[in-house]
Amino acid sequence: MIIFLTLYLGLVSGRQPVALQADGAVTSINILVDGAVIATIDGPPWRTEIDLGPALLPHEIVAVGLNANGAEVARASQFMNLPRRMGEIDLALARDANGKPVRATLVARHIAHEKVRSVSMKLDDHPLAVDKDLTAKMPAVDMTRPHVLIGETRFADGTAARREIVYGGQYAESAQTQLTPLVVTRTAAGDAPPPVGCFTANGVPLNVRSVELSTADVIIVRDPEPNNAYARTRRGAMPLGAQNAIATLDDLTFAHILSPVAQHINADDEATTLFPSSFTYDASKYGMFHALAWSFARGEGPMPRQWTDAVAVAGVNAVADGRRRAVILVLGDSIDYSQHQPAIVRRYLDVLGVPLFVWSVEGPRPDLAESWGDVDDVSTISKLREATDRIRRTLAAQRIVWVSADPFTALRAQIKDGCGYARIAHP
Repeated sequence: MIIFLTLYLGLVSGRQPVALQADGAVTSINILVDGAVIATIDGPPWRTEIDLGPALLPHEIVAVGLNANGAEVARASQFMNLPRRMGEIDLALARDANGKPVRATLVARHIAHEKVRSVSMKLDDHPLAVDKDLTAKMPAVDMTRPHVLIGETRFADGTAARREIVYGGQYAESAQTQLTPLVVTRTAAGDAPPPVGCFTANGVPLNVRSVELSTADVIIVRDPEPNNAYARTRRGAMPLGAQNAIATLDDLTFAHILSPVAQHINADDEATTLFPSSFTYDASKYGMFHALAWSFARGEGPMPRQWTDAVAVAGVNAVADGRRRAVILVLGDSIDYSQHQPAIVRRYLDVLGVPLFVWSVEGPRPDLAESWGDVDDVSTISKLREATDRIRRTLAAQRIVWVSADPFTALRAQIKDGCGYARIAHP
């Protein structure tokens, strides 16, 4: 058995550590990224470092355990730079010389390094005693029959995580078949399910479960303390109700604002960067004038802004809930202290299938075309309405297709011509 001790819950690129745990049958581990072997670990401690390159892209990392004869005896995998839960856990089984599990250890990780508050384990619905090291002794069982081990954790912030593995009998520890939401653009009238075989991955047809007109999420990356004409107008004589009705979006569309002022959390020699957001509101009732004028400052003041990094986080957050989506960057005049370059983040959102709109409230910005592409001038209410209409049309054409595939496979799905849909993601 192999499990990852390193869980990649945030966005990663460049050189990254890899830490694993393996049982005694494993004598070496090959590390594969997107199907290619990039490192081999020849023995414990099962640790190495890999280089993902400067680009910010989705990856699948796989650890393949080999025995002394070079035969595969264990495998574990996880995804990078795709939506993950705030907190995740895994279960590591230690076995005796006969291959029977004798201990189970829970490995927990939270993106904000929150501490584990409570842990429980059950084997075939019978509770196990868990010690301070998050380890439980495994009772002797009949290995000719399947058994279900369940671990559950709650972190200090209330985040819950669960992991279930089946072992014994004809079963090996494995993940269940996944349903993944895939955003597409409708190219024909109606919302009829596509014919069988329209969606494929590596030439293999994907099973399409349903096509939905879901709710839509719009994430607006904007300074938490706006100082523009819209903010000044809000403080003026225009009635609040009239302001809220300017440049609204369609029904079933919701929005929130993501601040470019990062919160840096350091723990265990590792730094995590988080970007706070406003509460979600109904964008069919509170329009884009509201989004540009409303202040949700939390005392950020003159702190550094990371505009580009915040756009990357907005992109992966937009994918997380499987809804129609768009990201808006409202350009600010402060220096960008981001780790990533705009071209890298624009490519990342294109790969994820997240439309990006870049707005300027201070007039045309041809100087930013090379870094951010087309920039919409929204310096007047009429121009704001025009830019909002473009977002409305983009969202109206989107649909969510649920396919039987893991997220990495679904992201690379091909759609045959004539099926009435076209993909948005461009891996």
